[in-house]
Amino acid sequence: MRTSQPERDAGSYRDPSGFVFRYDNGIYRAVADDHWPIVEKLLNSPLWQNLETSGWVISTEIVPTADPVHRRLRDHHPEYHHFLRHRPLERISYPYEWSFSMLADAALLHLRLQRKLLEQNFSLKDASAFNVQFSNAQPIFVDVLSLARPTRMDIWPAYGQFCRMFLYPLLAYLTRRLTPRQLFLGSLDGLTAKEAYYIIGPLRSLAPTYFLDVFLQYLIEKSITPDKVRSLRKRVAVSRGDARAQILNLARLERKVLRLKKKWNPSSSWQSYQKKCTYSDDGRIAKADFVQRVLAAEKPQTVLDLGCNTGHYSRIAAGTGASVLAVDTDHDCIEVLYREASQEKLPILPLLVDIANPTPGVGFRNQERRAFLERATSECVLALALLHHLLVAARLSLASIRDLLADLTKKMLIIEYVDRKDPMFQTLLALRDDLYGDLTRDLFIATFSERFEVIEEYPIPDTQRCLYHLRKR
Repeated sequence: MRTSQPERDAGSYRDPSGFVFRYDNGIYRAVADDHWPIVEKLLNSPLWQNLETSGWVISTEIVPTADPVHRRLRDHHPEYHHFLRHRPLERISYPYEWSFSMLADAALLHLRLQRKLLEQNFSLKDASAFNVQFSNAQPIFVDVLSLARPTRMDIWPAYGQFCRMFLYPLLAYLTRRLTPRQLFLGSLDGLTAKEAYYIIGPLRSLAPTYFLDVFLQYLIEKSITPDKVRSLRKRVAVSRGDARAQILNLARLERKVLRLKKKWNPSSSWQSYQKKCTYSDDGRIAKADFVQRVLAAEKPQTVLDLGCNTGHYSRIAAGTGASVLAVDTDHDCIEVLYREASQEKLPILPLLVDIANPTPGVGFRNQERRAFLERATSECVLALALLHHLLVAARLSLASIRDLLADLTKKMLIIEYVDRKDPMFQTLLALRDDLYGDLTRDLFIATFSERFEVIEEYPIPDTQRCLYHLRKR
């Protein structure tokens, strides 16, 4: 979407060094004069070029003063003299929508990036999980203004925030199965040492795995006072120290995160899905062929796969050249799909989202982090084996489901109609035989035809199901 006026990102207001905004279909960042020398030196260094090439940081260029865009930006922001242009990302996600390994990989990126920066006398001044996005299932650091000259070389001032935003949530998931969604939606700043201490347990926190990063940090946090904070700041500013101590600590944290990542194995529940579903071999093949044929013919650039499960149809969509946003309520499905997409570098972003209760706008004025529905619109939506779940489990009406899908797609919808007689539908109904007695294929077509045009209807062999290719009116 082209914007004639700069549109400031609602979540970019905390850093006095600058802010992010959208202008003329591009993503820009204004940089304050006092921070510009550091940014300019970094972006012109071989280090930054290597980081960009490796995919660790967002591609960024300085807007030249001779560029007409620079003049227009100055007209809108006369108090700023320096601007950066970033490569736009197809999708934006937040830590509370990530799986365990996504959060772990974002943590590892921070640690490895900090070690690289130290080699050239730079440092990350903070360690927020919100400074990371994902591109082709790979974590990428996006906050250029978080890079600065280190106040000291022997310690990392962002260590405490790293624990709150990464280490403690990872430990909470392993010990109590608390997902990033449960943790970060309650607090955008992550977990405090005290919260981690009580989640893990006082006795367990004495174990070697937790002692240094949880128990000792809890004691420090418990005993801290304003006078001690002021005294500590003075002492920190006295000496820059030697980087070897910090490098050793970063290496220790990296080993710890890697061990935590290896400890987590998804349950086998996701693996049984194909066995439990009602398709015969012919039906399963026919369904996949239909989806592939329609996508190959229509060639949507972006696809939203709702209820993606193990990602079979997300892979088909990616194979036709689409950038895919794949969502599901099952953490292990998203975890497995992310691991596979990351390893194969597929253009798939798996997220943990309940489409019947999607992520709301959160943070300051509920605008700091945008709602999922604002970020999810795509040229094509896949709603396969989803309709009966929304009808029965979420108790949504057929019309409300239609309107939701119409709002999410820009052009087309591939949806699977599931008849009430279908075994999976009957399983969901359980003791509620009184529900949806009037549901028929004709009612489905009549309801969806108010917002969509039926392009093709395809009954799936050996089932009570039918696939529809619909075009948005």
